[in-house]
Amino acid sequence: MNAAELVLESFFLNVKEMVRTVKFYRKLFGMPYRAGVRIKVYGLKMEGGTWVNFDQHRDFMPNLNPQYMLAAADVQEAYRFLQEIGADIAGPIVRIAGYDAFPFRDPDGNVLMIGQAAAGGESSGKTPGHAVENRVTAAFIPTEHIAASVAFYRELFGLPPQDAITEDTYVLDMQKGAKLIFVKQERVEAPEKYNRVLFRSQNIAAAHTFAVERGIRLHPVKAYRPGNGMLYMYDPDGHVIVLMGDPGVRVEGGGATGNEPFSLPISGGDELLSGAASIGRTEAGVMELTGPMDRGAARTRKLYRTPLEISAEVRTDTESPYIQLYYGQHGKVILNWDHWELSPSELVYQHPSINEEFGYPGIGRVDRGVWSEITWRIEETYAEIRVNGELRLRQPGHFADLIGTAGISAGKGSAIAVRSFALRELPPSRGPHPELQVQGGDILVPAPQCYPTLTNEGLRLTCTTEQTQAWTQRIYTAPLRIEAQVMTDPREAIVSFAQGRVVLNGFDRDGTIEILDPATKQESWKEGTGTLPLNEWVTVTWELHATESRLLVNGSLWYSGPGSYSGLSGKIGVGPGRGSVLYVKSLSVTPFA
Repeated sequence: MNAAELVLESFFLNVKEMVRTVKFYRKLFGMPYRAGVRIKVYGLKMEGGTWVNFDQHRDFMPNLNPQYMLAAADVQEAYRFLQEIGADIAGPIVRIAGYDAFPFRDPDGNVLMIGQAAAGGESSGKTPGHAVENRVTAAFIPTEHIAASVAFYRELFGLPPQDAITEDTYVLDMQKGAKLIFVKQERVEAPEKYNRVLFRSQNIAAAHTFAVERGIRLHPVKAYRPGNGMLYMYDPDGHVIVLMGDPGVRVEGGGATGNEPFSLPISGGDELLSGAASIGRTEAGVMELTGPMDRGAARTRKLYRTPLEISAEVRTDTESPYIQLYYGQHGKVILNWDHWELSPSELVYQHPSINEEFGYPGIGRVDRGVWSEITWRIEETYAEIRVNGELRLRQPGHFADLIGTAGISAGKGSAIAVRSFALRELPPSRGPHPELQVQGGDILVPAPQCYPTLTNEGLRLTCTTEQTQAWTQRIYTAPLRIEAQVMTDPREAIVSFAQGRVVLNGFDRDGTIEILDPATKQESWKEGTGTLPLNEWVTVTWELHATESRLLVNGSLWYSGPGSYSGLSGKIGVGPGRGSVLYVKSLSVTPFA
């Protein structure tokens, strides 16, 4: 049998600073960067279907040996491009395993290579639009004993043994074009806590049996459990290999098992019903769940509309004790999320309106071995998460008029017991559509998608679509000064003029400002400028002079740049970013003489 398919599904790059690294690789591939990287794992899909998974670690150590080779139609052009963008080129173009390639270091010090087939290029067949193609040519497997390593992987893929290997490199062709390149080295230091490559498996339970029968070392922390859709193992040199696929197993021991449906009656004549991939049973009024995360979730039969309160009485006893609540198509709360040592006891919240994920380290712990009550309250203008009555998270936003089922599941390798699950629809609270007076007799009128409310703090705006704002009714002409007193939570504040804008507090809040020039409509980013404090009033001033654009925050200059703005006309807008909330206390517009 073969434990894994001959497809390089994903490879991993371990990083220290996620935002910086993602920006670098998107620039490398000619992809536009958009703020929004807040999580500890970020996936970038390449041509051919292979994923690059950026995996952030607090105690990060860079890999000093080449890990992967990226494709180039012209390796000389790619070399010049990396010089132009100031990348750290780690050596000249050399011949390796039939490729002309050169090494470079990413911002975290990881060494990769870019290359083309020595016989005349191995591009995707398209006319190259960028020096470095969005495609993986190969993953390197450094090994001290190349014959043993090749034999291990060929058996893993169900391939016949290889004849004697006399060279210091060996190329194993994979499906979808990528290759494994084995490189013999005198000494290999494989960080045993870092994943290297991920392969697809048709049956994880069978793959686990395969590994046990052959004495393959399995991961001691991410241990296999029946119903788990992932298996972690080590190759002969200590590299971590991940297999992912169908769990391929049923849980024994009474009650309904495997894909046979099982359910738990809940209030209102509804019930929690197991999913197609759920592993578990219901016995003595308690539902037990072990399974592949989302696909193993048990969900209600009925649909529920927000505002809504979801509560569950749950117990987990496993070493990897993830608990996941669901609402609607996108909404999710994950408790006890531990991403190695980087984010212990993290609470992960996936916004049910906009399908954006937020991570909050240190507030997601739920004790093992005891029953705990978890409450997820989704009001029209905020959502709250409580554990045993203790407030863990309150996130502002717009959550009205959502509809969907609710559910619960265990995480990867986890097992949970559910003693009760209840839903309660809450009364809505709606007010008139508000406006804000602008100095000089104008008014700021929010778009309906801003879901505006007039509060003691000012005009409250939120949105679930891209850059929905409140706009003035009058048209103004530059040169002018725009001054807005605003307060944001948790992310962006956007000030717009005509077809331009400035965005502060990008999703990642790394001090980068986005500027869309209102005259040229060209987008640029200025890094390391500043971050707005959350839940504090600040004065944002955007000055458009005849030949200069200036951005000030509380009187301090954050950005200036040349331009041609005299005579430029348009309305003025203020608003939050997608999933954010912005309060506007005042807006004034002053023409320059």
